[in-house]
Amino acid sequence: MAKMILRARNIRLSLGGRLVLDFEAFTLTQGERVGLVGANGAGKTTLLRILAGELEAPGQVERYGTVSYIPQMDPAGRAPLAPIPPGPFDNHGGGRSGGESTRRRIAQALEGPSAALLADEPTADLDWQGLEALEKALLAYPGAILLVSHDRALLEKLCTRVVELEAGKLTSFPGGYEDYLAQRQRRRQYAQFQYQQYRRESARLKQSIQCQREKASQVRKAPSRMGNSEARLHKRESTQSQKRISQAGNALSTRLSMLKEPDRPAPEPQVLMELGAFSPLVSRTALEVRGLTLTVGGRTLLRDARFALPTGSRTLLLGPNGCGKTSLARRILAGDPAVRAAPGLAMGCFDQNHQDALDMETTLLDNALAQSAVGPEAVRTLLARLGFRGDRVLQRAGELSGGERAKLVLAKLMAGRYNLLLLDEPTNHLDLYAMEALEEILLAYRGTLLLITHDRRMARRVGTRQVRFAGQGLETLEGGLDQPSTPAPAGDPALLRIQLDMRLAQLAGRLAAPRRGDDLEALRLQYEETARQKRQLEP
Repeated sequence: MAKMILRARNIRLSLGGRLVLDFEAFTLTQGERVGLVGANGAGKTTLLRILAGELEAPGQVERYGTVSYIPQMDPAGRAPLAPIPPGPFDNHGGGRSGGESTRRRIAQALEGPSAALLADEPTADLDWQGLEALEKALLAYPGAILLVSHDRALLEKLCTRVVELEAGKLTSFPGGYEDYLAQRQRRRQYAQFQYQQYRRESARLKQSIQCQREKASQVRKAPSRMGNSEARLHKRESTQSQKRISQAGNALSTRLSMLKEPDRPAPEPQVLMELGAFSPLVSRTALEVRGLTLTVGGRTLLRDARFALPTGSRTLLLGPNGCGKTSLARRILAGDPAVRAAPGLAMGCFDQNHQDALDMETTLLDNALAQSAVGPEAVRTLLARLGFRGDRVLQRAGELSGGERAKLVLAKLMAGRYNLLLLDEPTNHLDLYAMEALEEILLAYRGTLLLITHDRRMARRVGTRQVRFAGQGLETLEGGLDQPSTPAPAGDPALLRIQLDMRLAQLAGRLAAPRRGDDLEALRLQYEETARQKRQLEP
């Protein structure tokens, strides 16, 4: 039997009048690697603080060995830390970036031997190299681990058990993160089945009771011409019949009253509209960057860089922290001269200042409807998919938490009149459930995407091609992270001129003899854009 490392019993804690934790037992045994998941505000950080001994709460916590604790970074991302010797994550000198502070927190927790490690969002601000280093360190850690993380790839790779915190209760799911998702879905389906069974049985009993009442009303008095003896016999039979009917009705009513109504599972909202298809582009290339030089703080990050976003593609912009991904995204959004947009391009952006896109004094619904290409019901469905259900859409935006504001901005972008979305770390501050919902929405998005993300699972599932920082240039790879990737063709000028000539001839023919449904103005703009591209290739 595995050795007990940590045990908590009868923990019940209320904060600000709200019951946050209310569970009978939680155990952590030797060698276990447990992922703690739950919605934002569910109490995950509070629970870790209690288990680490940093917060007192009613109940008992027993520790059978040394417990190391990696606390969550403060909101400013600059937690003050005492100097420590170089550790497995101290590879970047004495900087105080968010990623460096995270590395220092991890190194400090792993510095000495311990029986258990409690880690609260240790992946915050780490780039992919840092995530891979953290993953290796945690896999090599000999003690038990209790991990809170929004990095679903890490949860899947590391965890042997997932514990869900919801409404103060803890539910344990054996296996990794994918197993947890599958079991959670099965539980949801079974709960839906139980509720439907209750509805059917309740309706059947109510119908049977109504039938008994109708039978009772049909038992008539003795006819006036009936003799005395016959009347007495009829009355006796009528009384017995009514008694039987009454007994049957009472039995049915008792069964109905004893029928326990299960909790009704909230239906999963389905986003049926084709997001991103409101103003489709005719051009094969939505956006192109050619000859861009990017200098930040006196340091040249890119020199004569180029890449293109094919219309309808989902492109990942990849590179380590500090390479210039966000700076490049801002240059694109600002309309740098090196950026060429297709006619009719409408670009929406999610960046670190995304909250500026919200009107804090109006409701969630009004914010999401601003510049919306769809109606209120479709927007309500989209908001519900991201966790804003029912009357919550009438709440003022200024009352939302940081993570909720991020979800509202994403809903506004998805419903907006955009055909290209530039998303810079859209999963920051989102809980796992919102991340899963956003992932599904992006997979169904019909427009063009340029995505910067540290979430490896989202990158693997959503991205269909890659643009990577390589030295002071950009390398384009066709194919997602889990697909064989090949460099995009460099584009021989002679071949490109031939392709453009063919395109010009095709457009000229369409303009001379338009087909039914052709947009002549759009065709004219395409012709002018193609001609401009050809002129740029002329020697």
